[in-house]
Amino acid sequence: MAPVNPNNTARVWLTYQTGGGGASQQHELLMRYNSGSGTTSTQALQLIGLALVAIGPSNFFLDWQAVSARAAAQGSDISLPVALPGPLTTFVGTGTAEAPVSVQARETKFVGRSPSTGVRWSLSLYGLVDTLFSDNDFRVNRIESNWVDDFLGVFEDTVAQAPVAIDNAVPNFYPYANWQFNSYWESRLRS
Repeated sequence: MAPVNPNNTARVWLTYQTGGGGASQQHELLMRYNSGSGTTSTQALQLIGLALVAIGPSNFFLDWQAVSARAAAQGSDISLPVALPGPLTTFVGTGTAEAPVSVQARETKFVGRSPSTGVRWSLSLYGLVDTLFSDNDFRVNRIESNWVDDFLGVFEDTVAQAPVAIDNAVPNFYPYANWQFNSYWESRLRS
């Protein structure tokens, strides 16, 4: 498959602090959206905020919060700062107060595939509390009304604003979230 230009879609980036005390880290998530459907960067960021609210503040380390955002138009290689919308300015994690450095490297990844071309879609989050990850297979399956279902449900209920894969198609979301200890962050946090 030929590579697709990274600027093939409009994009928003959300920079956030994971919370959890002195081990807190700053991360950035990227979400692609279809600006051709009339969706704006503000709406795309609001959607991220609503999806985080659906997971619930108590499922994020204490003081997990958005720091800043930026956006790039479809076809542009330049991103510019944008204001954080309401759901992101007020969302603050209320879970575990002190998270050890080791769990700051835990990445939760939601995945899917474009029905048009089969390209992969993913969105990663850091800073979720330990109690969400009791499965031994590094996967949390979507079951009715669990946090994975609530998160994905926000994207599925807003098709016009839904995140898109790099080919600009709304992906089929897989019914689970994968988790792992990200080796880049393990090395970065190693002292």
